[in-house]
Amino acid sequence: MDDISMLGLCRLGVIGLGTIGSKLTVYLASKKVKVIAYCRNNIDNHRMEIKKIAGRFCASFDISDYIKVTNQIEDICDLDLIIDSTSEDYESKGQIYHIVKTLGNQDCVIATTTSSLDLLRLEHLYKHGQLFGLHLFNPPDKMNLIELTILKESAMTRGMVEKLKRILDDKQFVELPIVQGYVVNRLLFVYLNAAYNYHIETGIEFGKIDICMKLGTNMPMGPFLLSDYIGLDVCLQILQEFYHAFKSDVYRPSSLLVNAVRDGCFGKKVAKGFYVY
Repeated sequence: MDDISMLGLCRLGVIGLGTIGSKLTVYLASKKVKVIAYCRNNIDNHRMEIKKIAGRFCASFDISDYIKVTNQIEDICDLDLIIDSTSEDYESKGQIYHIVKTLGNQDCVIATTTSSLDLLRLEHLYKHGQLFGLHLFNPPDKMNLIELTILKESAMTRGMVEKLKRILDDKQFVELPIVQGYVVNRLLFVYLNAAYNYHIETGIEFGKIDICMKLGTNMPMGPFLLSDYIGLDVCLQILQEFYHAFKSDVYRPSSLLVNAVRDGCFGKKVAKGFYVY
């Protein structure tokens, strides 16, 4: 796949092929965008996972024609836009940003999908004015919202954002100021953490709390089922980051969550979280 682009003249890459990265790669390909999907390890497993997701996604054409999965660093060194979906920690992202900064296209813009980290700190690890926040939700093909933060207005970054908006024309973009955790996660994780502590306080079963919140507030899921779907390890990481950043007890991770993660109960992805699957 020599001609990488389909985002106007933009050569596009997705780095980090976890849950969001893999599904986002297939979603972009379903819109006939050619994508370089980069991961450092377990490339055969990632290829199989992307093929499996693609098989469920679209029967009208071969999505795989639009995806190149690679672990070769040179494949990402000439890109115009990289969507960073790497692990939610500064060290992992900093390593990738350093590679792109030193070996890649000097005009490359990074859109980070972080849902909890400090965007200004991430920009400092890359380049001023060439990073923006693009908070997608799982699964990215079905969830309609994208929270967007542009740290420094520039023609280069704004141009990339507008190209993405044209491609992802089925999404509602909400542009927000620089607020760590955006709107959704800053409010959602207060609620989830309160639910964990409420269970400890009252002993009311997970299922009963979920039914009450689902039917009483018209939410599609209660807090415990939603947590299992997000991943309890991810919930813990986000709460830890917010507690460290804001020093507020509303984000201090509940012992219920801490103990569940300690015991390997990461949620639906491992068939055991607050519920057993």
